[in-house]
Amino acid sequence: MVGRNFGGILDEVNRTGRPFREDAVPILLGDEGAPAMRYFDVLFQPIFTPGGEVSGILNQSNEVTTRVLAEAALRQSEARFGNIFNQTTVGIAQTDMDGFFVLANERYCEILGRTREDLGRLRVQDVTHPDDVPRNVQMFRALAEGGPPFVIEKRYVRPDRTTRWVRNNVSLVHDSQGHPEFITAISVDITAEMGAQLELARQAERQSLLVHELNHRVKNTLTTVQALAARIVRDRSDPEGGYQTFVGRLMALAHAHDVLTHEQWIEADLLDVVAGAVSPFQGEQARIAARGPSLIVSPGQVLALSMALHELGTNATKYGALSSADGRVSVTWATDDDLVMTWEEAGGPPVPRPTRRGFGSRLLERALTNELGGSVNLAFEPSGVKCVIRTPLRRLFSLDPREATCPI
Repeated sequence: MVGRNFGGILDEVNRTGRPFREDAVPILLGDEGAPAMRYFDVLFQPIFTPGGEVSGILNQSNEVTTRVLAEAALRQSEARFGNIFNQTTVGIAQTDMDGFFVLANERYCEILGRTREDLGRLRVQDVTHPDDVPRNVQMFRALAEGGPPFVIEKRYVRPDRTTRWVRNNVSLVHDSQGHPEFITAISVDITAEMGAQLELARQAERQSLLVHELNHRVKNTLTTVQALAARIVRDRSDPEGGYQTFVGRLMALAHAHDVLTHEQWIEADLLDVVAGAVSPFQGEQARIAARGPSLIVSPGQVLALSMALHELGTNATKYGALSSADGRVSVTWATDDDLVMTWEEAGGPPVPRPTRRGFGSRLLERALTNELGGSVNLAFEPSGVKCVIRTPLRRLFSLDPREATCPI
């Protein structure tokens, strides 16, 4: 026996009268040139005299080499499987026929953000997103009733309530009698892939909305240009002045379009809208001061406010505060239940109240009331023109309460 004191064992049995038994004892057999290792289950059984003394020892040895080698091969195979099972880059899990976890590898635990102990107390339904459970259960039951393996893309919910998208290949394992015993799932984390697909879908939706908005705004812009041109044709008393007014209004539209193009025709910050609209009237002395909170406004509101501010700036340059060296203009806006924007002139020549409503006033009121859904109060006070524009906050996309000075 390899590593055994055969004589000492026999002496111990003879002395104590107790049998000795050991399984899978390695024994080298064969000649010295080519010995072979064999394994035996060994029993040394004492034989007693009528007086109770040990008179001999019976040796029973059964060779179990085949069994020992098979068990060793099985352990080696299980070790290899264990290494593959735990080191693979995909998640592997097994559940009983009620959906309770009985096995999970490390990658599967990483995907779900749970330990094996946690999973041992849970079912597949417990870690699946509620919206995905009905379909998952339906396919699970069909498989258990003899249906084919299936592939499902679904979401797992982690303990921190975040979700992970997986693609599960699910199959049925039968016992030796052919009865369903376990469900096995091989899980691939496709969260990044699904995120990219969702982003592409969102981009496509935004692009569709953008094209629709662009078509709508182009039509409205052309209608505005048509109205401006018709006004010039009707008023022939000052062709040159009419032409300059027409060009100025087109430039206001162009500035508004520049802001929207930069923001991809989705939305724009009111700070940028005001800056672009009043920049042609600033001059070197920066006589227009603007201040208010950061507000995100829609494309239609961008165009309406740009046209309104351009109209006010044009009138201030011709007749109001910006027509004199000391004149100043303040553009402010604040929020309560509404957005309230105020254009207020000071330091210019006295402004007489007009005897009739001009085209500019009508254009101003029409653009603001149609697009902003609010009201316009235009006052010609002795100190200068004051225009108050009020629009409901719900017509704006979002509100940032931080105060900011317009970058002009």
